[in-house]
Amino acid sequence: MHSNKSLERRILELVERPDYKPTKPRLIAESLDLPGDDLRDVKRALKQLVKSGKVTFGPKHIVLRAAQKRKHNELIGRYRRAAAGYGFVSVAPSDADGFAGQPVEDVYIPQRKSLDAADGDMVRIRVSTRRQGQRMRTSGRVLEVIERRTHQFVGTYHERGELGLVTVDGNEFD
Repeated sequence: MHSNKSLERRILELVERPDYKPTKPRLIAESLDLPGDDLRDVKRALKQLVKSGKVTFGPKHIVLRAAQKRKHNELIGRYRRAAAGYGFVSVAPSDADGFAGQPVEDVYIPQRKSLDAADGDMVRIRVSTRRQGQRMRTSGRVLEVIERRTHQFVGTYHERGELGLVTVDGNEFD
């Protein structure tokens, strides 16, 4: 049995190495030289790291850095929605210099390109740059909501024909 915080720290050190290849929790436990019965502790620590936004799960439960690059112009990060409808994706420092040789901090996402991402969701985005006068502008498009911050919404139920619909209250979605 390991202290959860020390195990989280060891996992983060492993995941943030430049040579880290996304892998499953079992292989992370092996990489940390932990016995097989400690796998439950590794999974528990990973869930805490996901909740805190430091790592994320990819396809088939592989463990990724919070903003691990997918393709050369795709990143994963935490979406922050502004009241006006547009938003920003916070890119982890480990990926902040990884797009087209230009530093990437927060990536602007226009409202029409945010899909149905809500504030706090973990999203995969495609980043693009364009020249605007003397400056390069970076913006993005949400490709997929990987993890919802919340799974409960309040709204009004109504039926249209045989279809049941819920209109979500508030300004979280259009």
